[in-house]
Amino acid sequence: MKIKSRRLFFFCLALPLAQPCIGRGAEEMPADFFSVYSGADFECGGWGAEGTPAEFFCAFPGADPARDDRKEEDAPADATPGMLRRIEGRLTQLWRSPGYDIYVPFYAWHNRAMYDRQHTDRYNENPWGLGVGRSFVDKDGDWHTLYAMGFMDSYNKFEPIVGYGFLKNWHPFGADGLRLGAGYMVGITARENYDYIPVPLPLPMAGVGYKWFDVQAVYIPGTYNNGNVLFTWFRWSFGR
Repeated sequence: MKIKSRRLFFFCLALPLAQPCIGRGAEEMPADFFSVYSGADFECGGWGAEGTPAEFFCAFPGADPARDDRKEEDAPADATPGMLRRIEGRLTQLWRSPGYDIYVPFYAWHNRAMYDRQHTDRYNENPWGLGVGRSFVDKDGDWHTLYAMGFMDSYNKFEPIVGYGFLKNWHPFGADGLRLGAGYMVGITARENYDYIPVPLPLPMAGVGYKWFDVQAVYIPGTYNNGNVLFTWFRWSFGR
């Protein structure tokens, strides 16, 4: 009997599965098992693609070549458009929010464990500046903002930053108006020592506040004598 190479391949792989199907070893295999590969029916139940026994595909889920012939419309829908719509909706909500904020940067602490004295002695740690933002608190009590801020960097040069911030808020002891928050800030900044080339800046953020006033901070990670700065500012909220 002439067996095509493809069927011979499946036969070799399916051979160890034959004993559970028919209760015999390979050397006792009845002739009707081998006839499977010439197109005959197979008593163990069903067929896979191109005359291959279904038991082969049961043993190796997803191996059926017929499954690779799915139409493009059967593939899982791409979640990206929905995500973009949510981002657009969030930004629109922020832009139309009646709440607005004033930010005043006041301290930039250079982590002394990651700097030598020569650097910290000449760095500016009073990044006075000003910022504005639009913000709102969602139904879960979490804070969202769009912000723009300008301040003096470690070299006492002007540095701008714009972006989005989020804080997950908790209210300790159930105190009305008192909140602790942890979250993140994503933005774009530019520095004089990098020729003001825009640089993306994802950072961890935290804050503590009471009613309309907050102290907030981000930590800028880095290497020895670079980065590793705790940047802090005051926030006043209005219009709520």
